[in-house]
Amino acid sequence: MGERLQIYIDVPESLRSFALPPLLLQPLVENALVHGLDPKLEGGRIDVDARSMGDFVLIRVADTGRGFGWTQQGNGVGLRNVREQLAELYGNQAELNLFENPGGGVTAELKLPEPKA
Repeated sequence: MGERLQIYIDVPESLRSFALPPLLLQPLVENALVHGLDPKLEGGRIDVDARSMGDFVLIRVADTGRGFGWTQQGNGVGLRNVREQLAELYGNQAELNLFENPGGGVTAELKLPEPKA
């Protein structure tokens, strides 16, 4: 996408050593690129941020893409794989939620249990 793509990552120092399972974040970023931004001639932005929220860590991948209304949808394999991986690793202690952004695009939000010290 070249100059059509902007990426912003905001992860506090305290979470930079937080270990994510392999390939958990990749499908969310890929969906933002392929389904959200690539179809837009002008491209857009992907924001990745993480926050500690007490007993859990909240990780968000937000894009300024087409949103849910775009007609060329995928088959959901990436999201299904993420949900299956969350269930296998964390049971019901983890979540993946999707939200349409008011200004356009989608936010994928992961809620993961914070490891006990």
